[in-house]
Amino acid sequence: MLFHLASFLVFMNTNISEKPQLELFHQFTYESKVPTQTGTSTSVNSKQQLFYNYEVTLANDLHVDNHSMLFYHMKYSRPPLCFQPINISQRCHRLMIILIISGDISLNPGPVKNPCGLCHRPVAKNHRAIYCESCYCWWHIKCANITPTDYKMWGNTDDPWVCPECNSFHFSDSFFNNSYEINSNEENSFSSLSSSLIYQNDTSASDESPSESDVFDQLRELKKRHPMQFTCAYLNINSLRHKFCLIEDLLSSSLVEMLFIAETKIDSSFPDAQFRVNDYHFWRADRNQNGGGLVAYARSDLVCDRKCNLEFNSVESICVDLFVNNRKWLITGLYRPPSMSNSEFSKDFIDTFDKASTKYDNILMLGDLNYDMLVNEKSNTLKDACDVCDLTNLVHEPTCHTKGNNPSLIDVVLTNKSSLCMNIRNFNTGISDVHNMISVQIKGQISNKTTDLKYNSAAFVNVCFSFL
Repeated sequence: MLFHLASFLVFMNTNISEKPQLELFHQFTYESKVPTQTGTSTSVNSKQQLFYNYEVTLANDLHVDNHSMLFYHMKYSRPPLCFQPINISQRCHRLMIILIISGDISLNPGPVKNPCGLCHRPVAKNHRAIYCESCYCWWHIKCANITPTDYKMWGNTDDPWVCPECNSFHFSDSFFNNSYEINSNEENSFSSLSSSLIYQNDTSASDESPSESDVFDQLRELKKRHPMQFTCAYLNINSLRHKFCLIEDLLSSSLVEMLFIAETKIDSSFPDAQFRVNDYHFWRADRNQNGGGLVAYARSDLVCDRKCNLEFNSVESICVDLFVNNRKWLITGLYRPPSMSNSEFSKDFIDTFDKASTKYDNILMLGDLNYDMLVNEKSNTLKDACDVCDLTNLVHEPTCHTKGNNPSLIDVVLTNKSSLCMNIRNFNTGISDVHNMISVQIKGQISNKTTDLKYNSAAFVNVCFSFL
């Protein structure tokens, strides 16, 4: 007999006179074969069919401990309840019980991992935080009163940072107690000041929220102010395999409609399923594990498609066709390795743009092209190509902060329709080693992403547990 997606409920402290408390919930599919005897196959089949037509609740004392009882509830059942006892001696039930007990998540997961030194809340990977070299604790930048500018400065230096707790000298009362006796009735003139400072610190800690220390706070604030605008972002991540969880958090928060990631450093040995995100299209253009590579994400509810025939021959690229406010756009993510010659890049760039411009009036390119736009001698090749193609770079501040070198602007947003682009963002996320994330919004409203609610097949809130 096949039980489809049997839903398991484990109740603890199941005293018959008391209402049991739901502790955990499992779903499990298993198969129990009922032997068919000669001459009785018809009756057995009819009983099986009758069994399928009933909502069956099976209950029995597991004897695992003195306060455990198992109930599991059949799916696709409509008629009234029918009760059947469990035979624990059967092998299938013993295996089922072992799976349920061994697969549970501990109800007490233990202490918080990486707690903040002030608010004691967990410091997540996507939080902007700094490490104290004295007490070995992480601190949210808000708890440590560090501005984003100072946070960038500390990220580009090897100097140790010491938290306010370790930086302040704590006086001991032992010397004063041994020297003379202090009148306990006298009021300490510093007590009010001390308590007020502590209160302020506690207030700031209680007001601390993960979003305020989020590395994507600029995108989050931008999305709040312009929720209907199409947002496209780009990041040179320098190896995606170990940082995918942060990218998944960004996409799951619906902060961008399209995202390009460069220098993924993955190859065909990494399956697509490892980097897919729910409700997003996924495309990739790999080189190898030692360098290069591109991936692109786009919201699955948008009408879009990859155009491989319009991608570059030498420059790593992914081209996506989509509509924004009834305008047809070709959006391209690019990565040019530093080893590529200027002549090869210039020819490939101009030829590919000419081919794309015959089919698209609106073109947007985002990428790390390794041409420092802040230094004319290092960017003449790209600037000449932009002049030929009538493209404008919308990024004007440094995007790459390499240790020991001056900041450079090598991540660009190029478009032939600058009047249709707005809200350029260039900010450090801490995900990449030296690169900032850049983003741009295209004017024109798009539909909000709708969330499809998925309900469990068994509505346990409607199940009557009065028999317990």
